[in-house]
Amino acid sequence: MKKFLVPPVLLGLAVLLASCGGGGDSTPSLSSKYALTVNVTGVASAPVKVINTGNKAIVFNGPLAGSKSFGDLAAGSVLSVQGGAVNGSPTPAIQNVTLDADKSVTLEYKPQTTAAPITANLIQGTVQGFGFGAEAVYLTNADELNKDNAGQISGAGQLTLSLSKVPSAYGRFPIIPPGNSNCTFQGTATYNPQISVFTRLLAFSGQDDLLGEITEVIVSGSSLKDSVVARLYSENAATVKGAVNCPDSAFGLNYDLHLKQGWNAVEYQKAGNTNTLRDLGPQVLAELRGVPALPSVYIELQDSNLNFIDDKEIGVDTVFFQDGGYSGSVALSTNVPGLTVEPKTLVFNPLPKLNAQGSRGGYGVVNALGLKSQALKKKLIFKYTGNQNLSVPFDLLLKEADGKLVGQKSGNLGVNRPDINLRVQATELELAPSSTQTIYAELYSVSNFNNNVQLSVSGLPTGAMATPVNVNLNGYGSAQIILTSDASLKAGIYPINVVATGGGKTVTAAINLTVPTPSVRINVRNPSRSLAQGERGIIEVAVESKDGFTGATTLRATGLPAGVTVAPISLQVVRGTTTTVGMPVIVSANATVGTVQFQITSADLRPNESNSNTFYLAVRPARIPLNLPDASSLVADHKGIWVISSFYDQQQLRNVGRFTHLVDNKIVAAVNLNDDPSFSRLVKDGTLLVSHSLTGGAYIVTDQGVQSIKGVPAEYNFVTYNAAADDKGRIWFVSPMATATGGMAYILACWNPLTSLVKSIPYESDLNGSIYPVASNDGKHIVFRSSYSKDILSVDTTTDKTSNLEGVSPSEASSLALRNDGLIYFTQAGQLSRINADGTTTTFQNKDSITELIGFDRKNINILWAITQSGINKIDITTNQASMIEMDAVKSGVLLFDGGIGTLTSENFNGTGVINSFLTILR
Repeated sequence: MKKFLVPPVLLGLAVLLASCGGGGDSTPSLSSKYALTVNVTGVASAPVKVINTGNKAIVFNGPLAGSKSFGDLAAGSVLSVQGGAVNGSPTPAIQNVTLDADKSVTLEYKPQTTAAPITANLIQGTVQGFGFGAEAVYLTNADELNKDNAGQISGAGQLTLSLSKVPSAYGRFPIIPPGNSNCTFQGTATYNPQISVFTRLLAFSGQDDLLGEITEVIVSGSSLKDSVVARLYSENAATVKGAVNCPDSAFGLNYDLHLKQGWNAVEYQKAGNTNTLRDLGPQVLAELRGVPALPSVYIELQDSNLNFIDDKEIGVDTVFFQDGGYSGSVALSTNVPGLTVEPKTLVFNPLPKLNAQGSRGGYGVVNALGLKSQALKKKLIFKYTGNQNLSVPFDLLLKEADGKLVGQKSGNLGVNRPDINLRVQATELELAPSSTQTIYAELYSVSNFNNNVQLSVSGLPTGAMATPVNVNLNGYGSAQIILTSDASLKAGIYPINVVATGGGKTVTAAINLTVPTPSVRINVRNPSRSLAQGERGIIEVAVESKDGFTGATTLRATGLPAGVTVAPISLQVVRGTTTTVGMPVIVSANATVGTVQFQITSADLRPNESNSNTFYLAVRPARIPLNLPDASSLVADHKGIWVISSFYDQQQLRNVGRFTHLVDNKIVAAVNLNDDPSFSRLVKDGTLLVSHSLTGGAYIVTDQGVQSIKGVPAEYNFVTYNAAADDKGRIWFVSPMATATGGMAYILACWNPLTSLVKSIPYESDLNGSIYPVASNDGKHIVFRSSYSKDILSVDTTTDKTSNLEGVSPSEASSLALRNDGLIYFTQAGQLSRINADGTTTTFQNKDSITELIGFDRKNINILWAITQSGINKIDITTNQASMIEMDAVKSGVLLFDGGIGTLTSENFNGTGVINSFLTILR
């Protein structure tokens, strides 16, 4: 048990406490046993002997590192503590200790001062910090280990190296860099000799084990910090003073040298990137300091490339070096699975100690016979037991019993045995019950493999079979393995292997075989449909049997929005067939307008299967079916709406116009006209003016029937699309007319269809080409725009006076709306614009492209209605915000007298070609 000594100050405190009645027993007891602690400082360990001088008993004899306590020693004993010799340090004096209490002794080993003057061609002295001798010591630098001159270190640590030989020219360089280098010299030189510089020494055992590094450290007589003695060989005498600079590498070298031909001893210092070589001062003293090499094993493989072309072992002659004097037992292994090495263990004995003269016992005789101590040499036997051919690096590893790595050598492992390379086209396969599947396999010869190979499948589940296939493999081969199954095959995922066997080789390729659960696949035949609020329809769904599914399944709609219901439906599905059913879908009257999507699914739907089971439902505003296949336009009156349509009469072989009057969304009248109407305007409440632009026919249509009236005189060239009605039922239009000189002029005319009166009204405007009129809701203002002019002709129908708005309407404008107070909005390329009071134009960035302006609401003059590509825009012109109402194929829109609009849409039912028209009222 480790004993702890009580410091004297605490002992005094204990006595003081006892005298005061605390700190222990009131009556101290006398001990008959004490402890001695021996401390070793200054060295890692030292031989120590502890002797009882009374009975001559040896208490301890051996190496001691740090501190050691010896307890249970008799009181009054006199002990002699003796320290043994340690290289480089004087032996401490013997200390005698009388044990009248626990005692402590320190053996202090102080480094021996070995600083000495320097001789140019001789390195000699005691090496500090080196625990063993060395049979070979050489000069070295960053480029070479120079063995031209060899020295020794004796067992007592005495180094002797005589520089009597010229070093080899390898690594020699001119002291001043040549002109073609990246370095420049600034200074003076009497000559530019070739030199070799060595800044340290390396020590080796007789078997070339690296023992450590030695440096001649300058300890006094120099102003440079951390400088050492370097040995410099010069081919010629020279005096050099200056500096070498290498900008590309930031390297610098300072010279202040007086060199003689041959060996020189100089001072060397490295400070960052700057190196200095200068003459040694006359008072310089240096000592030899050694750093032992890290104990390890250095390995030399005669051939580090292991190439296995068969199953035979490979022997490699190997030399092991005990760097740092390493000794012990190590295990040999590699880092590659399957690559083994013999022997599995090696024992490295401690290196022999040198005697004081620097040689092992009998070493002189050995040298005299021309022999040399040998490093540990072994033939290592490598064997590869793996199955795969490969080409990878490997490491030979030497480890101690605790796993510590003490040696490592890298090499290259190549395995190129005749073998089979097997590949499968797919590593994921699916096999349903009572079905077949094909495995596509490819075979490649490795290292000239030539033999018959059988392909089979292992790991198949019950109910699955595969017939083996034979391939004569000589380079390349392929095969198809047919998997079959019966009805007993159970669902699951099974790991199986394709096995290739032949020529003593077996290789496998893994496949995941999935047996799916019987299921169904769903396909919505027409995946999109429009239904208005309050309507119902059918979703046509095809259900396909998959993977042997037979039996009942139930279809359900998931993700339905509020207001839309789809009733579940059950059906019987027969294996290998597809069954089609219709699922009723109902849209409530308060369902949200817009496009929604939901899925038709089944509990038997296969997970992650690609199904076309999404249905897109466009919910539209409530609509009234008109049962008119070719409705074209709407005209509103104070009671309701007239729907204008036409059809071809097979008996009369002509087009017939039909006028259907709806009041409160109910048909109150339907009147036919044996003409094809191209112009319909309300001239007074309940009365329509109908005209045909080609025949010139004009008619009055009421709920009671059709009355033919006198049309516009032919000389006016009345064109129906450029006419508008005012509040008095008169029709205003601009007409081209021939002049007396044979030219063409445009006139503004007003026609009263009830009185047949036509009059011309003079105007000043550059209107020509196609003319498009728009009337205000109250009929008191009409404006005309032209396709070739930016002018707008404005008519006050109360006074029949005209005015001209110059340059305010772009000729590309496609639609125009006129409010009762004269405010004009128009569209151009789908964008909405406004004509301001000062004649300027403001364009708005509307999201939806506008195709036609319907006009300003008759009840709320700040609401502008427009037809877009997606439906109807309700625009609040006070905020420039638009509400989008999705609708399909809006053909026409009309402003209602009680506010809001009526829209005309049509639908082709399920692609059958049957067209129906619908009326939708929006507020």
